[in-house]
Amino acid sequence: MGKIPFKTLFPSKKLLNRVLFHMDSDLPSRKLLPLFERLYDHNALTAKDTAYADIPNVIFLMNRVLVELKHRTKQQPIPLHKMELYLLKKAAKLGNNDAIALLCYQILGSSQPTTQPQEDIVQSQQLLKQLVKQNHPLSFKVLADLNCHMGQFDEGKRWYKQYLKAIGPITIKNPDIKFWGSQQKGEVLEKLGEIEFREGGDENIIACEKRFLESIRITPLKNSVKSYFYLAMLYIKYDPSKAKVLLEQCCTQGFKEAFNELGYLEMNYFQNSRKAREWFKLGMEVMELQSFFGYFECCVTLKDWSKTHKCLKSINKMLSNESISEANKQSIIKFLQYHEANIKLIQSKLEPALKSDVKEKTSDTVITETASKWGF
Repeated sequence: MGKIPFKTLFPSKKLLNRVLFHMDSDLPSRKLLPLFERLYDHNALTAKDTAYADIPNVIFLMNRVLVELKHRTKQQPIPLHKMELYLLKKAAKLGNNDAIALLCYQILGSSQPTTQPQEDIVQSQQLLKQLVKQNHPLSFKVLADLNCHMGQFDEGKRWYKQYLKAIGPITIKNPDIKFWGSQQKGEVLEKLGEIEFREGGDENIIACEKRFLESIRITPLKNSVKSYFYLAMLYIKYDPSKAKVLLEQCCTQGFKEAFNELGYLEMNYFQNSRKAREWFKLGMEVMELQSFFGYFECCVTLKDWSKTHKCLKSINKMLSNESISEANKQSIIKFLQYHEANIKLIQSKLEPALKSDVKEKTSDTVITETASKWGF
């Protein structure tokens, strides 16, 4: 089987133009598309192919474009993934500090660190130290991410704050790439806010609210959906209407946890069991266990015994699944114990209907057999 044509594999020119516009790129798609195609065809870019091959910022821009296209299309064929890695390594080799920092993170934060050559780990540590000495902002973020990855949140928090201090405000006059700089800063604000949210306390709550609001201001919804969610959790007790709007925004991005929270908010605060059931139904489609529980409770309130029975069967099916986690198993057992009275009520409501259905089927069968037996 021959190689898939580049134009078939690569996202549309229209989408590429949109990405380049948002990234405030100086290079248009008519300049970059031939570079991507040449890289796809020859698995490398050299000075013989193009004058751009030795310009680190251009190579790094191409890497960022592929990353952004991956996020927008929610997929990335293997050849494009290989191109993304090649461009990152080449940009780092050419001296782009952001590329070096990201490459260090890939090596040091690997999910399988034992597979990484020891010399690569040592070199990455040394490079990261050099970047920190140079006060390079992204290296601070990388160190923070690595610390959080290892569960060292206090140290991560310290480096996130160092990043924010180094990068300063995102403005038109800022020399950093506006899109890339905003994207980084929005992510840092969100992660720092998340740590402070979990720590709790009045001072942290005030601080994390400001961080989430700033993250939302400088980054698009798809990149700051967690900020919307955590803000909703802050507002849910004293401003449920605002929390509801924020959770609805999260749901448009398919953020799983938001379906449960919005469902319970509609059910418990707004007393709208029908609307709550619709949100729980969407949560059930992405297999959120709490959504099954919420859907069941809504059906009981609405006295929709048939749907309640079907939901109960689904919950019992999950319980009998051998691959279920112990935490989910215990949650289901507690749920069934708590709703023991409702389960008996459902059975009492459905039993007459089931018996009636059985009688009708039996009666039909007898008539059919008699007619068939005598033939007249």
